Amino acid sequence: MSGPDITYSTDGLFVTFWPETAAGETAWREMAGQSDGTGRFLAIHRESIAAQLRAAGYSVAQRKSGRDTVTDDS
Repeated sequence: MSGPDITYSTDGLFVTFWPETAAGETAWREMAGQSDGTGRFLAIHRESIAAQLRAAGYSVAQRKSGRDTVTDDS
């Protein structure tokens, strides 16, 4: 099984998304265009953003403490 296209972590009021695959990079660039290039949004929008990404065919998972460790939350 391959890893997720995009991972995220929540830090207080914000959630940050990171691309993990080439497909994820494409989606992340769209997100960056709407977040001043950061991929960071208010945490209250996490579920909605993840749902939109999944509806578009991307896999999304929560990032654990290390960059190489993720938890699939689909």
